[in-house]
Parts: sequence; C-alpha cells; structure tokens
Amino acid sequence: MIISVTGASGFIGREVVRQLEAKNISVKKLSHKNVNTDAMQINFQSLQEIESALKNSEILIHCAWDGSDRPNRNNKIVQERNLVLANNLISVIPDTNIKKVLILGSQEEFGDTSRILKDDSPEKPETYYAKTKIRIRENFSQLNNIKLIWCRLFSVYGPEDSRDWIFNQAIKALQSDQKREFGLCDLPWSLTHVRDASNGLIKALEFNESTTLNVADLQALPLKDSLLLLEEIAGKAGLFKFIDNNFPSKQLLREPGVIDNLGWKCSITFQQGFEEILAKVNE
Repeated sequence: MIISVTGASGFIGREVVRQLEAKNISVKKLSHKNVNTDAMQINFQSLQEIESALKNSEILIHCAWDGSDRPNRNNKIVQERNLVLANNLISVIPDTNIKKVLILGSQEEFGDTSRILKDDSPEKPETYYAKTKIRIRENFSQLNNIKLIWCRLFSVYGPEDSRDWIFNQAIKALQSDQKREFGLCDLPWSLTHVRDASNGLIKALEFNESTTLNVADLQALPLKDSLLLLEEIAGKAGLFKFIDNNFPSKQLLREPGVIDNLGWKCSITFQQGFEEILAKVNE
C-alpha cells in the first residue's frame, strides 16, 4: 500500500509521515514548499505534476493548508489558494488508483463552540477559512467510488508548531520573560498533542465508508489551568495574568464519537506534552 501525504513538511503532515513510516507503510511525501526535507516539491497548479505524484497511491491524506492561523482565517486570497489546490486534486484523482481520501477539517466549521460538539453537530461557519473547508469537503464528496474521511481537528499543539495562536503566544512570553495578559480563559478548552492527533488520523483510515468525525482529546481543562501549568513547568510563575477584558470566554470540547469506537485514545498527558515543548524551545 502506498499513501500520499500533502503538506508533508508541515506541522501535522510531518508527524503523520513519521507514524506511517514507523508502521513500514510506503509514503509519498508531497509539499509545495522548497524546504530542507526529503519531501517531493510539487507545483500544485500543475495537473500533470499532481497526477504523476499520485499515480500509484491508493490513499491520499491531504494535510496541505495555508492560512490556518487566526490572522489569515478571513484572508480570502489565501483561502482561495487552498480551494484551487483541492479542486486540482479532485480533477486528477479519477485518473489514479486512489480509493480513499482523508482530509483535515477544523473545529472552525462549527462556528459557535459553546455547545459540547458531536460529530454531527450543526455547522455554523463564521470565517472564510471555515467556509472554505466545508466547500472543499462538499467538492470531494462528489467524487465517485471514493471513501472520504473528513477529520475535524480541534486545537493541536506540539513541537515545531509555528502558528500564531494563544498557546504559542504564551510560550514566546515565557521565553522572553515578558508578562502577558489573557482574558479570563475560565472555560474548558480541548488541547490535543500532535502525536495523538496524527495517531487519530491514521486510526480513522480504518473506516471503510465515508465519514465525518471529530478528532480531539476528550479531556479539556479550563484554558487558564493549561496556561498556568505551562507557566509552572517553565518555572516562571507570575508572568501570566487573567483579566476580564469584556470578551466572553470560549470553550472547546467534544462528546465521544466514532473515533472513540475505534479504540483511539490520547496517550500524552498535558504535563508530558508541555515539558516536551519547553525542552524543544530551550535547545
């Protein structure tokens, strides 16, 4: 079996590749970026290059995505590039051996996360990023004889994550000994280590029918508690301050779903995950 992975040089794609290769699965590592990895650089604007790269693969895991960080989530130009790339994949897949496609979705598709989220909770996308995700899912679902596994990842953290979001902002503050103010952050917020998330994606390949599911740690501490644990492990108590900034706290947590029925569980504790990240940034 050959699995092609787009975005193989990215934060999640790299870990997916590592775990597949650890299982002795043949992986084609595809990236549009010219980076210092062994990934094959592909021009995803070229249908010929895409078809040639995917030709002998049986499964496609589509991790490639630009603009998942908050500043770009309403950048129409950036998100349109993701749509074009996906549509180019859709154009060539019928001429390949691919029979199953797994794509990374996002909690952003739900919009309002004040609910405890189920796999089939109503979607209320608010950002162009989320709307583009849903549009791509709909486009892929039109392919004949393809099993589509759509995995909504919630907040994923881990080493080598360069995105601009609250967790990495906290780490930068700890690195520079800078005080940092946050909102109250008093509601549960699911954080999933990249190794657990990637393991969940690979586990989801066991589905033999098209499926849409959530992949996230069922354990969700109040975000404030997670940030204070990070601060404690770093040995820099007192840098973080939590204030009422007139923005309501948000929550992110899910109910058990079909991924749990496969036996998937997170194995990395917050203590372990946070220690690993801090050790990496201090190298």
